[in-house]
Amino acid sequence: MSENMLRELTQKEIIQVYEQHLLRDFPPEEWKPLKQILNLVKEGSYQVYGFYEEDTLNAYAFLCSMKDEMFLDFFAVVASAGDRCQGGQSRNGEAEFSRGQVYGRGRGYGSRALETLLQHIAERKKEVLILEVEDPEQAETRESFLLRNRRIQFYRRAGMDASSVYGQVMGVDFRILYYNLGKQQITDGEISELIQAFYSKLYPQGDWSITKKRPLS
Repeated sequence: MSENMLRELTQKEIIQVYEQHLLRDFPPEEWKPLKQILNLVKEGSYQVYGFYEEDTLNAYAFLCSMKDEMFLDFFAVVASAGDRCQGGQSRNGEAEFSRGQVYGRGRGYGSRALETLLQHIAERKKEVLILEVEDPEQAETRESFLLRNRRIQFYRRAGMDASSVYGQVMGVDFRILYYNLGKQQITDGEISELIQAFYSKLYPQGDWSITKKRPLS
């Protein structure tokens, strides 16, 4: 990827990415209503970015924001770019590109898009980026277990820290990772409070819970 330009998407572009990519890249239990996303964008607490090589969309990110923090809701390499770097779906149907846990193998689309996103967040003076990683210990197959661990390593290589905070949303178990752009150390208690605040905003129906377990190694 010679250039990885980041651009905030318009409402029309958000709808296009949602319908043409997000609904294909993520399982139905992780979808959010398009109306909810657009309402959050309108109120200024949600942003959607595209990562472009010239005029070609290679990846996208959906984020929820608060005063000093951001939550990575969806992050994916689009299917065409994923095909070019031999990503895509695993044999058991679990998306190689999953919620907040995306990486583009081979040619580094996911890594470069994530690096660009982190630079942008730092420029916006945000202090913390929080994200979810599906819990490998809850994987139903060995293939899924290995895939989830690869996602974790992708984010760890990008400088993400692990917390002992776990979330469950709509019956799916997640480990919580974070990227600290501020100067102060962040405690697990603070991470727990932040993820609860984001979940309350994104899932007002209350289909979520927070627990603490052993730290992620």
